[in-house]
Amino acid sequence: MSEYYCSTANGTEGPFSKSDLAFLVDRGEIPTNSLVRQGQQGDWLPIGTVVPRVRTRASRTSTPTTPTRLQRRRLPRRSEPVSHEPPTAVVEPVTASPPPPVPAGGATGVRQRSQRTAVVSIVVAAVLLLLLLLALLLLVSNGFGTGGGSGSSAGSGSGSGGATGSGAAEQGEDDSDQSSESGSDGSSTPPSSGSDPSPPPKPPADVPADGFPSVQGPSSDDSDRFSVGGGEFFGLAAEGDRYVYVVDCSGSMSGERFEAATREIVRSTRELLPEQEFYVIFFSDEAYPMFSPASAESGMLKAVPGNLNKLAEWVDDFSVKGGTDPSDAMDLALRLKPDVVFMLTDGGFSSAVATEVEQKNTSGAAIFTVAFKSRSGETLLHRIANENSGKYHFVP
Repeated sequence: MSEYYCSTANGTEGPFSKSDLAFLVDRGEIPTNSLVRQGQQGDWLPIGTVVPRVRTRASRTSTPTTPTRLQRRRLPRRSEPVSHEPPTAVVEPVTASPPPPVPAGGATGVRQRSQRTAVVSIVVAAVLLLLLLLALLLLVSNGFGTGGGSGSSAGSGSGSGGATGSGAAEQGEDDSDQSSESGSDGSSTPPSSGSDPSPPPKPPADVPADGFPSVQGPSSDDSDRFSVGGGEFFGLAAEGDRYVYVVDCSGSMSGERFEAATREIVRSTRELLPEQEFYVIFFSDEAYPMFSPASAESGMLKAVPGNLNKLAEWVDDFSVKGGTDPSDAMDLALRLKPDVVFMLTDGGFSSAVATEVEQKNTSGAAIFTVAFKSRSGETLLHRIANENSGKYHFVP
């Protein structure tokens, strides 16, 4: 493409193409009488010879009033070199964002903080687990007495259900027991085990005419005392401070039955607190107060080691003999004004005993009854427990 230069009042300007010259002339930016030449070394010629369709300024109807892009472009002078290279793009340097600050200590510090956090979490979890275990232990220890009471209640229910159905048969068993204990002339006979134990000795001569020692109830200072603990006998749990054990020692209790009963007496009294008190009465045809006949105890004793050891020796040397009549033993027990009476027998007895117990229980003692190995007296034992705020339990 040909390049043209134009001579103006400001000097030589260019290069232009023919279309550029035609446009500039048409816009009035280059006079129509200007000289142009082809290249920088050509001859100057009138612009009309190069652009034949140039119009004169008088033929233009108007002149541009708004400056155009070409009007603002300054034409290079003749002496200035003309550059044909494309403009160079300006590339701004890209500045990388600085890395995040590294905490003091670097990666080692981060690991140490993570380890400390893990250790703290483990310690907290261990403390919570320990507290939970302590709470469970407290619940178990506090609920032990309640669990024993529930078991005795269940035994009471099963006993009442079988009372009417098996009463007659068990009564026959009791009759056979009684017949084995007495001869045709009413005298006592030795037990069938083949041994010939001597009958229980009689109380000494200084015992009052009614056959019982002068017993003592709680002192007036103890009338408003608070219960310091509980007691338990063959699964029957009770609460109170003063406990009397009324246990059958008739001929039918000989052997393993009496041994099991005395073991339970020793175990139950050793579970009492030292501040609690106890008294044990054996009965067959008559009542045998604690430590009789040598020195029948006149009142209840504290559950301290010396008294407990003395009780264990007494029950271990005691011999069984005779029939089953708990009336005198229950009368003596209620005169002691206990909080709880545990009564155990393996035989039947007169219904008058239940009536007398209810009438003589003026102190409101709770009476818990146990049918031991036989249901012969189950009906009356149920009645005594129900009428005296206690519970019944059968031990098979």
